[in-house]
Amino acid sequence: MKKFAQNSEGIGESKPIELKVRYRPTCVPNQQQVYGVGKHETVSVRCQVQADPDQKLKFRWWFNTTRERLDIQESQIETDGDTSILEYTPRTELDYGTLYCAASNEVGLQEQACSYHLVAAGPPESVFNCTLSNQSASGVQVHCLPGFNGGIRETEFELIVMDEAKEIVVSNESSPIPTFLVTGLDASTKYELSIYSMNRRGRSKNVTLDFLTSEPPAVRPTSGQISSDQARLGSLKTKFTVTPILGVLIGVGAALLLVTVTIISILCCRNNYEKIVQGLPKDKDDSSPDIIPRGDEGYKQIDHYSTLPAQMTKRGGHQQEKDMHVLKHIHNNISRLQPTGKGDLGIPTGDCADQYTMLIPATPSCPLNAANSPMFPGINMFP
Repeated sequence: MKKFAQNSEGIGESKPIELKVRYRPTCVPNQQQVYGVGKHETVSVRCQVQADPDQKLKFRWWFNTTRERLDIQESQIETDGDTSILEYTPRTELDYGTLYCAASNEVGLQEQACSYHLVAAGPPESVFNCTLSNQSASGVQVHCLPGFNGGIRETEFELIVMDEAKEIVVSNESSPIPTFLVTGLDASTKYELSIYSMNRRGRSKNVTLDFLTSEPPAVRPTSGQISSDQARLGSLKTKFTVTPILGVLIGVGAALLLVTVTIISILCCRNNYEKIVQGLPKDKDDSSPDIIPRGDEGYKQIDHYSTLPAQMTKRGGHQQEKDMHVLKHIHNNISRLQPTGKGDLGIPTGDCADQYTMLIPATPSCPLNAANSPMFPGINMFP
């Protein structure tokens, strides 16, 4: 504590002064106030106070019934600083009621005594006001309020999770408080939740809740997965980096491959062409007796036609003689070719002497008949 003073010269501040307040004992809040105990069972009732000074505290205990007040003997009391413990054993129905505890110090006696209720121990009451939260596709959180513990502080709470469709228990959990976190459930599945409390005297009735897990969420890559994928992709890019030397080697290899493929293609095409040419029939006699060659070419073929009779004698028959007759007239009339003045050589056609043509014309005034031609006298070439 500090003190301040002020005058015309200013404000003054004293040195800190420690101020200690002394007071009578009072009950420490939030203590257990109900004790359940059976007949001929011993229970330890704990009384704790706060006081200043808290040394040399003296405690007194008494029991109140509807008819009288009974002081507890000091032999049943044990004191430890600011706490006093009473060992109490009820033997009849009249031994159940309310115990009181009061302490005193140098300042004085405690004004309001601490009270503790003794009841016959029994099974706990059921939990109530249960709620479900944090529901997901694989779990849920359950929270309830506890009922009366039957006078026994050591009470446990149990949760049983059952798959309704399969009728099997998938989870069984216990807790000193009626709060549970259930995980590992299947998505889109209906479950039955059963909660109860129990102590050494028995168990309460079940409180049942129905719960349906939600559908599984769409899988999305996490930031860690994305970063790991990017790291793997970066490592691959690092492994397959194309250096300038490697680029030159790849270019040279590609060029060599292209040249090789081109050469092979040319060779294959040439071989195929030669095979096709060799497979075609060769026309050794390329001159036709029906077409009169021009210029010296006709005279060069005279020797060729002169050898045909020897070759054609092998065929025999009337047709051979007819062919020979035609060839002779062709040979004899080659020298009769005259310029027509129309840009080419022609054959005089008898009555159609003003017409010169390589072939016999077919007109009404000059029918297609070799009989009127001096080149083919008396021969009908187109019967």
